[in-house]
Amino acid sequence: MYSLIAAFVFSVVALGGVAYGLSTNGYQFTWPYVLIALAVLPLWGWLATRSRQVHVSLSTDTFLGDPRVNLLTRLRWIPLALRMVTLGLIIMAIARPGKRPPDYIWVEGIDIVIVLDSSASMSFQDIRPSRMAAGKKNITSFLQKRKHDQVGLVVFGRDTMIQSPLTSDYRALQHIVNAVRIGDIDSYGTALGDGLALGVRQLLRSKARSKVIVVMSDGASNQARHFSPEQAKDLAVESDVRVFTMLLGPQEGMGVNPKLLVELADATGGDYLTSEDGEELELSFKQVRETLEKDRRRKRIVRPVEVLRQPFVLLIALLLLVEMALRRLVWRFSP
Repeated sequence: MYSLIAAFVFSVVALGGVAYGLSTNGYQFTWPYVLIALAVLPLWGWLATRSRQVHVSLSTDTFLGDPRVNLLTRLRWIPLALRMVTLGLIIMAIARPGKRPPDYIWVEGIDIVIVLDSSASMSFQDIRPSRMAAGKKNITSFLQKRKHDQVGLVVFGRDTMIQSPLTSDYRALQHIVNAVRIGDIDSYGTALGDGLALGVRQLLRSKARSKVIVVMSDGASNQARHFSPEQAKDLAVESDVRVFTMLLGPQEGMGVNPKLLVELADATGGDYLTSEDGEELELSFKQVRETLEKDRRRKRIVRPVEVLRQPFVLLIALLLLVEMALRRLVWRFSP
């Protein structure tokens, strides 16, 4: 019983020290429920001591009163303790102690709102496959090149609607863009001024120092429920919002007005492009973006857990070797 108690106390202290060292260094167990198996160690030790017949081999000239014999007898629990610690480490290793790197990193970015025309004229197929499809294609290309900017989406026809608030979840935003359909809002009319003004107002709620709007439209504006294009342009200038415009349609044709898009871009310090200039949009935007003040913000990232394996393997192997050496060289008894 003395050997069992001593071995149990030693294993608790040793395993507790390992657990404390892991916790202070930021390690956590991926499968903590496995640690319940540690409760079996005392039972295993008790069964091991009951089933073990100890045969101590001493030389004939060694007397029981020899202090060395008494010391060996008092320390005969050490191999059992080492075995319990080894089993405990194996259980802890199965529980996968690991450290997850920081979930946030500091990045620099700006806020962008894409204002997409979804009026009925966007179904025209004077550019292939259609004006709306060309707009979605350019939005997809634009989002693929974003890293740390926050992007929102506004659609407009006769009415206007915020499809997505500012977000850095580009995958979710891409799904929203793919789901946009002509007719989701009243499409019998084009309130470009209202769409632009709604985009500016969304950016005004942002605390970012630099704000950009990308208008994708055929440029025709025949509705103005609240803001005409000129009024929306003035609002963007007053709010220090740069407006990039992209013509979705031919330079000349039914329901197109590239001149209005050029004016919006020139007045706000943006740039005007056509739907065939998707790469030029990114190049022009990149040049302007480099001149803008960026905001430092925390971005959540998902990183794999760094599982601690090698130290456990080495320590388990070392303890097994030490136990075997002690059993064969110091305490020669059968388990």
